[in-house]
Amino acid sequence: MKVSRLLLFGPMQPESRMLGSTAPTPAAVRWTHGLLSGLRHHGLDVVRIGHEPARAWPYGPLVSHAIADATSGQSGETSARGALRETPISFINVPGVRWKSLARSYDRATAAVSRGFGPNALVTYNADRYYLPAVRRLLAMGVPWIPIVLDGDDSPAGWADLAERSAAAAGGVFLSYSACQSSPFPATFHLDGGIDIDPLPDGPETRPRKVVFYAGSRGPWAGVDLLLDAWRFVTCPDAVLLLCGQGESERLKHARSTDPRIVDEGMVPKSRLRDFMKAATVLVNPRPPGHEGNSLNFPSKILEYLGTGKPVVSTWTPGLAPGYRQALVVADPATPAGLAARIDEVLRWNEDQRSRHRAIAMEFCQRHGDWNSVADRFASWLEGIADSAAKQSARRSVS
Repeated sequence: MKVSRLLLFGPMQPESRMLGSTAPTPAAVRWTHGLLSGLRHHGLDVVRIGHEPARAWPYGPLVSHAIADATSGQSGETSARGALRETPISFINVPGVRWKSLARSYDRATAAVSRGFGPNALVTYNADRYYLPAVRRLLAMGVPWIPIVLDGDDSPAGWADLAERSAAAAGGVFLSYSACQSSPFPATFHLDGGIDIDPLPDGPETRPRKVVFYAGSRGPWAGVDLLLDAWRFVTCPDAVLLLCGQGESERLKHARSTDPRIVDEGMVPKSRLRDFMKAATVLVNPRPPGHEGNSLNFPSKILEYLGTGKPVVSTWTPGLAPGYRQALVVADPATPAGLAARIDEVLRWNEDQRSRHRAIAMEFCQRHGDWNSVADRFASWLEGIADSAAKQSARRSVS
């Protein structure tokens, strides 16, 4: 069955709003933009229904009003590629009410959109319970549901809850390589994302300072504490640690106040993020392998890191597919001393060593594929899932 019209549920947050948000989601936004671009390049027409994440009132807005994200395509935009229409929704953001309000908003928007759009499939960003009324509405219309699971609770209870929430799904997608081995879905697709190659030069901008750059959350699962512990063991005399990203960390505040080599830029626009990566000598992903949830999570920053051609020092978490070992400089074991040793090693590489590593990493990126080729593979798998779901529905009708 050809899938030509796709409904996509998930967070919607333009960069202009993200910088002042109480719950910024830069990694989710960039990953979703890549998927949308690839699916439209494949020729799919997409309606995206989305909400803007926010901390519950009074720490966030009383009502969260999403707006269309112009950077992923204007509402109703058509071109040689598939069309994209965005339907932002609002919800009452009060504790005890907000999840029910969000469920009603998704259901109402789905009822309005599906009448004129006639979707062939529904893809959701995670398998959250507030999607379920809209999911049931679409299942009654014969539209198969495929959740993309990006993160969650990887305890036995968490897996059981995911299985219960997604029991009606025709198939499922994981970004995490290891999560695919424990999948509760009748069919599973591994989709960690595309690598759009956009090389940054190794030139004078990396000297005289040698910049170790980290972009991402300050949450303990993301590894900032491990990176700060490792920084005490980095011996390269002209190294500086530059960080940007969302969230607050008392540990980071203290570290930057006592160590002038640590610079924290906080949330920055995409253009400035690019400038920081251009200045970097090494990019670092310090995610702790043993932290709760990290076997169900894929560090999507690695996709952007690798596309620059800069060396990437990374811990090894179960979400990474084995092939990434070729392209990364892996700190294993993921101890502060081990991470520092790998950072120091790369900081001392000469131009020839950096050039050789760049060639190896770029070969991996080309083989892995950009967002267009990854979306092509996903769309082909999706058509098989939709075809199976249609045949099962036909058999139930006959019986």
